[in-house]
Amino acid sequence: MKKRSLIRVLATATLASLLVTGCSSTEAPHAAVYVDESQAATQEAGAAQTLSVIPDLEDLVEPELPEPVVPEKKADEEKPAEKTGDAPDPGQTEPPSAADRPESAETDEDPDHLEILFLGDSQYANARGTDTAIPEFIDVMIDKNCTIYNLAIGGSAAALGPDERYMSDDAWTSASFYGMARLLNGHVPVSFLETYYPDLVPVFNRIDPKKLDYIIVDYGVNDFFNVTQIYDDEDTGDLSDFVAAYRESLGQLREAAPQAKILCCTPVYSQFFGKDGAYLGDGNILSNGYGALTDYVSAIDVNYRLESNTVYVDMYRGNRIDLDPYTAEEYLEDGVHLTERGRRAYAAALAQLINKDQGTQTTEYQIVRIADY
Repeated sequence: MKKRSLIRVLATATLASLLVTGCSSTEAPHAAVYVDESQAATQEAGAAQTLSVIPDLEDLVEPELPEPVVPEKKADEEKPAEKTGDAPDPGQTEPPSAADRPESAETDEDPDHLEILFLGDSQYANARGTDTAIPEFIDVMIDKNCTIYNLAIGGSAAALGPDERYMSDDAWTSASFYGMARLLNGHVPVSFLETYYPDLVPVFNRIDPKKLDYIIVDYGVNDFFNVTQIYDDEDTGDLSDFVAAYRESLGQLREAAPQAKILCCTPVYSQFFGKDGAYLGDGNILSNGYGALTDYVSAIDVNYRLESNTVYVDMYRGNRIDLDPYTAEEYLEDGVHLTERGRRAYAAALAQLINKDQGTQTTEYQIVRIADY
């Protein structure tokens, strides 16, 4: 094991062994812990429970990704039409109605053609426009022909920010899960994208939500960084808390795409560092005051059960990929964002799920290992 990896593992073990006392209400809110019986049953006997280690939040650094370098493609390297669909009209700004959207040739000729939409944060937006983004890897790994739409936005969260709670639809600016779901079902005008994310307008204009086969969702890590309350038992409809926003967003998605299967992917295991580069802790033990990242992961498990045709995909606890303190250096480029190899492994895990769901993979699901990539 590399020295840096060993330090991280030892630091995690050391912090987990500490008895942490709670802070007063003037310092930080109490951490909320969600424990699901099925989750507890899968934990190793004697495993340490999540501890609340509350650092100086000003010292917690949220990693930022550089803009990807998009290589120029030669004519013979362009993706085939059946994978990308018809090119949008550059002057088109309003989303066409279902009647106005042309039927794609591949959908007419191939009833098994899949349409897949990605919603989420920088984990899916990372390397957009290149062949190494997670959606692009999945496009290649799925056995059936498919069209991929990527509306992921870096920095986005599930919950609304404090200043976004009372925003009117006409003046909408939030790229949250809730905001994107309302955009898809027509409650928020496309002018929101035109103003803040113009590069995504052509993608959005090609989507007919009612024809989507899968919607793959990834939110939660920015809610942790934003110090978002996980659950407010006094106001269960407060969309600035994680559980309420996630639950309501799923309902909005179901309204927009009643037949789509929604894959609720959790954040991946993460490690956090301070401004000086010092290791602060990982997603199991480092609390933002409301909980550790793993508490947000567990809250997603609670939410997905409320919607039909919705699947909880645990990408955090080693059930799908072998990302843990020992492999973190290979998977993570900055403690949070996946490396190219990590993105490939992540995509392989999701592609397995879709291939099995479509009946094209008959073998048992195998945990994806970074050593294979």
